[in-house]
Amino acid sequence: MKRIAYSLFIAVALLITQAAAYQTEEYDPVERFRYGESFSIGIKGGLSVSYFRGMAADALDERLEHEFSEFVNDPLPYVTGGVFATLALSENFAFQPEVIYLRNGEHYEGVYGGETYEFDLTAEYVTFPFLIKIMAPSPDMLFRPNFFIGPVLSILLDAKATGVPQLPSGAEKIGILDNFRKDEDINDQVRSTDFGIVMGAGIDAKAGHGHFSFEIRYTTGFSNAFDKNPNAEDFKNAAVSILAGYAYDF
Repeated sequence: MKRIAYSLFIAVALLITQAAAYQTEEYDPVERFRYGESFSIGIKGGLSVSYFRGMAADALDERLEHEFSEFVNDPLPYVTGGVFATLALSENFAFQPEVIYLRNGEHYEGVYGGETYEFDLTAEYVTFPFLIKIMAPSPDMLFRPNFFIGPVLSILLDAKATGVPQLPSGAEKIGILDNFRKDEDINDQVRSTDFGIVMGAGIDAKAGHGHFSFEIRYTTGFSNAFDKNPNAEDFKNAAVSILAGYAYDF
């Protein structure tokens, strides 16, 4: 009985304390960002445009331009997205781990012997960015511009050299593509993990018990994507992504 009475006393005391604290605050019907107090879980999605960078990627383009009478290469657009959590460290700083699906690659098109050939190199990853998010000051605390940067670990899901086995046999000097002539499945020739960096900027907009997020980011790998190919040194992944999402603030 004494234990129950003591528990009720503590509960009533806490309620009185919270009520008193509430009365001292200025009432505001609009919920505002309260970074430094919050934890958020959300989902985001959008579009990525990927390409390869590095000396080996430039060398491949030069070889293809030499072998084909006409040649173009274009960044490869694809859907991207995933989930994230945001842990506020202070009013202006937060830690944001994510799990994001990202497809890297590039599209190629060339004319050989009067015939047009199209082919793609793609590598699909599940990526794990670990971001530090810097929130810019905002007068009304309803919109928070932000900048973010952090390392990213990418785990390979699948890799393809679509259309490469169909390239003409007469095109002999096509760099790393020579290794992909037999099979479009090139998982065994692509590094299973990639380590890199993510950086970007965005804006968060308060909405109810959560917030919408809009951002643009650049993701690049530091590892050679085709690690088992002697012609692929300094052949790295890169992508620009535009994402929108919503997070619930706890």
